[in-house]
Amino acid sequence: MNPKITKFVLPIGTINMDGSALYLSVALLFLAQINNLQLGIGEIFTIGLACTAASMSSAAIPSAAIVLVVMLCSVINIPTEDVSLLFAVDWLVDRFRTMNNLIGDCYTVAIVQHLSKEELEQDDSLNEKETEEAHVNGTFVIQEQEQNAHTNQSFTNTPV
Repeated sequence: MNPKITKFVLPIGTINMDGSALYLSVALLFLAQINNLQLGIGEIFTIGLACTAASMSSAAIPSAAIVLVVMLCSVINIPTEDVSLLFAVDWLVDRFRTMNNLIGDCYTVAIVQHLSKEELEQDDSLNEKETEEAHVNGTFVIQEQEQNAHTNQSFTNTPV
């Protein structure tokens, strides 16, 4: 992977929390089913949008999604008493959430790398030409300085 691509894409990965969005959606649907709530298409659509927005704004710390579940329960009018069931297994699910977020970031880097292959090759060839020119010019300057130093020494060493 090109360091230019990773330096650009990975900081953006802090808002690419697709694992968290999936977890929040499934957790809210689970809590709704436990409480025998019938969700319509509008509520399911609202869950998807709210979970996507909440996952992008969430902190990248362990178990941050539990707080978001409680917050999103109030948006959909799901009782929050059963969130403790999620908390019991969150230590395990959090690892899979993080893995999903990381895989999404890796795929993003690979796709951007593939799509900008030509631009990267052009940039590398320009860098190589600049390096060669600097090397040639630097060698020329060094040779010129050595010649001037030799000439200056011959003037200082000539008997008067």
